[in-house]
Amino acid sequence: RVEQVIKDPAIAQKFLEIVNRVLLTNEFETYTFELKGNGEGRRLFYENRFSKMNDNEVVVLARNVTETIEYESMLVESVREKEILLKEVHHRVKNNLQVINSILNLQSSYVEDPKTLEIINESQNRIRSMSYIHESLYQTKDFSSINFADYITNLVQNLVHSYQLYHDKIELKFNVGPVKLALDQAIPCGLILNELVSNALKYAYPGEKRGQIVIEVVEENGRIQLGVEDFGIGLPEGFKIEHSESLGLSLVYTLVDQLDGELKLKRLGGTKFLITFDKQEV
Repeated sequence: RVEQVIKDPAIAQKFLEIVNRVLLTNEFETYTFELKGNGEGRRLFYENRFSKMNDNEVVVLARNVTETIEYESMLVESVREKEILLKEVHHRVKNNLQVINSILNLQSSYVEDPKTLEIINESQNRIRSMSYIHESLYQTKDFSSINFADYITNLVQNLVHSYQLYHDKIELKFNVGPVKLALDQAIPCGLILNELVSNALKYAYPGEKRGQIVIEVVEENGRIQLGVEDFGIGLPEGFKIEHSESLGLSLVYTLVDQLDGELKLKRLGGTKFLITFDKQEV
């Protein structure tokens, strides 16, 4: 009888259920169970494999899988510890960036020159752009990629607040798909968006002029399309981004190159920057 071999009633009952099921279905089954060790406190794991021989007999092969189970548990615990450490790293990077941002904010209170204040403000926006990415990674369980749609919303709202622009002057339109980007691509893309949206907010609609800014991030056939478009006063004739004296646009050109991407500039009826690049697998 099974009860004479397996002393645990619950395991013995499960054993019999599987035997009867295999006799009926003629299907191969496995069953892993735990037994207490011989006074050593160690948990022992066994795997039984059930296979029908004929209408009245089932062959059961049993093997000790304790070492395998313990090794798998050790790996799971190791991964969990590394995830906690990685999460803490992103948290500390975010905090350090916020400290730098606070120092710049404190420094700006001693500056009266408008041009210098503008430089400090732009530097703070770039720091926030990177900080938001690390904050996103800290709040998620998936450290390999970032939900770029949520990130963009946070970033652009901060920029509007930074430049003290009201919604009744600039209308923001988002065309953002469910794009996830690896960290190596998310940070350059975040900085690119920061620069392009900042430029559009500052220069596209001068004075009391009202207008719209369209922000696009979509994925198609393994390629990412990132665009910022306005319908404002446009750029000077013959303008080339690679020859721009603007630090922000020079940074955009460098970051596009870092992504191995392609940048197109359209001036008809405003300004549109369109960047395309191959998505990195995550």
